[in-house]
Amino acid sequence: MKFGSAVTAGVRLDYLSKQFGNEYGGAYALTGSAGILIQLTRELRSGFYLHNPQRAKLSGAGSQRTPSLVSGGLQWNFGKHAELNLGVEKNSNEKVRLQCGFKYCMSDQFGMYGGVSSGKDAFHFGFQFKWNVLYFDFASGYNQLLGFSPKFSLIFKNK
Repeated sequence: MKFGSAVTAGVRLDYLSKQFGNEYGGAYALTGSAGILIQLTRELRSGFYLHNPQRAKLSGAGSQRTPSLVSGGLQWNFGKHAELNLGVEKNSNEKVRLQCGFKYCMSDQFGMYGGVSSGKDAFHFGFQFKWNVLYFDFASGYNQLLGFSPKFSLIFKNK
């Protein structure tokens, strides 16, 4: 939802599900999240996001609660095809995590991006290809516990 020309905000309702195999059942919780994006100048944006502020309790899981998350960041667009992103994130179960990322578009059809973090997800990198209204993202990240994790996204934008 837009509030004037510089502020956009949104809310979301989330249904969380945790399965313990066919024999053991599962646990569920209902929570929400909200975010705001502020266009500070033509080149600079700031955003804030809050997820699960009440630390929803999982059904049938005793007193186990799901973690909350708060994050904020800045995006600086410099030049026609480049951006730098800086962020900070706090999960209620972990230490504060600092993040830095970049995106560079070599053309209207091809771009690359990458980032580093002080958390368990040490770094990410990827490429994006645009074909008409479809975006194809190929990426990988490195997690200290899981190792490399490849990712693929297909995005439809009708604008």
